[in-house]
Amino acid sequence: MIGTMTVRGVPRGLLRDAWWLSEEVADVVKPPAPPAPVAADRRPRLTRAAIALAVLLALGDLLFYGHDVGLSLALYAYAIFAASVAVLPNRGGVVGPAVLMFLAGLPVIEHLQALSVFLLAGGLITSIAWLRAGRSGLARSALRLWAALPVAGVLDGIAWAMDRKAPRAAPGQWRILALNWAVPLGGGMVLLSLLVQANPVLEGWLDLSLFEDWDVEETLLRLMFWTGLALIVWPFLSFTPPAPFIGPHRPRARATLGFNTASVANALIVFNLLLGLQTLMDIALLWGGGPLPEGMSHATYARRGAYPLLVTALLAGGFALAARPHLGGRKSLSALMMIWLAQNVLLTASAAYRLWVYVEVYGLTYLRLHAAIWMGLVAVGLVLIGWFIHARRPAAWLVLRGGGLALVTLYICAFINFAQIIAAYNLTHPSQDRGVDLSYACSLAPMAALALQGQTCARAPHIDGWRDWGFRSWRVARLLAAGEGAYEDTRGR
Repeated sequence: MIGTMTVRGVPRGLLRDAWWLSEEVADVVKPPAPPAPVAADRRPRLTRAAIALAVLLALGDLLFYGHDVGLSLALYAYAIFAASVAVLPNRGGVVGPAVLMFLAGLPVIEHLQALSVFLLAGGLITSIAWLRAGRSGLARSALRLWAALPVAGVLDGIAWAMDRKAPRAAPGQWRILALNWAVPLGGGMVLLSLLVQANPVLEGWLDLSLFEDWDVEETLLRLMFWTGLALIVWPFLSFTPPAPFIGPHRPRARATLGFNTASVANALIVFNLLLGLQTLMDIALLWGGGPLPEGMSHATYARRGAYPLLVTALLAGGFALAARPHLGGRKSLSALMMIWLAQNVLLTASAAYRLWVYVEVYGLTYLRLHAAIWMGLVAVGLVLIGWFIHARRPAAWLVLRGGGLALVTLYICAFINFAQIIAAYNLTHPSQDRGVDLSYACSLAPMAALALQGQTCARAPHIDGWRDWGFRSWRVARLLAAGEGAYEDTRGR
């Protein structure tokens, strides 16, 4: 028996070349224009990119080599973006990416930390992808650029060395170049060597003693720095957005992972019962102050449940997204899902209250403060998932709002001096376990110097110059100096 072969989709080459197979024979259809020669397009752009790379390497040496990083990192990111704009043949649509790049550099100007560096790198990648591909291919281009960063410079260097991607000159051009410059260069070198032997003054200028103070190790380190910086910068200058997809989009088969209407219904019933039991126990023991097992305090009960309950809420959101396609099988499933999500919001609130009880006993730390912010994000995310399911929104709706909420939260956190908040809280709220933990508070200096005024460990942030300048460090140092001056005036009276 001969089966029927089915071709899913149309090959890219057939879509491009077989325009004459269209059924609309009445219309005069022109074939697509052939693509422009690659060499003609790449040569001016590569020349501009090479010049921009040389300028950026010189600027990077001035800003970074032998100096602490601070404001200089934001300035260098702005310079990379400006160079990427200069490399483009068409400089339209720059305003949006430029605004994004400016906002991405503000957290680094405020304070250099891991979060601000992450936001700066993400903003630089996104703004250049937006500059090259526009809004339509922004996400795909940004991911392509992010993936190309570690290897694009190495691969382009290898390709250039092997002369595969670089535009080739005609054989006759190389012959003419060799004929025109072989005699002048060779003869000039011979003549220079003779003149050096005959002229003591010229020999003194070129004396090898000039290189006696040459530090070979320092030179090698500087070359390594330039090479590493070039590998980082080059992908931003040479990035080409991926070609748009041509052809029909085939729906992808979804993995069931054991999910169907019956399994989702049974899971929702079991999960709601278990979560309801946990909620009733929290109301009775934690909120109501009920009796606990012997030897267990409310602080210990709170500590043991804060983080596991947060993980439970996260898994609940994942389960809701995986079960969403099967909720239409029964009328009651949507209601059970809303109850499940509502219970998880209450569970997150219970976890936050457990964390607060634990902080009152043992004090505030970075981890506990970040966990509280994360719990708020999880609660809002569960509400978004509930509306996403109820209103039957597309997946892009949830991704944009969930991702936007997380990015906005991180961006705001980059401008908050958490060290000051933690130190001020711990010094004014002694823990029931150890009192004031001065050693931990002092470890938060110098950004917590304002809260530590009067303590021996209080010290102002150190700023060497404009390169490592940060607005938060400058602000804390200035306020601390003003506070110490007022304190000295009070003592003098």
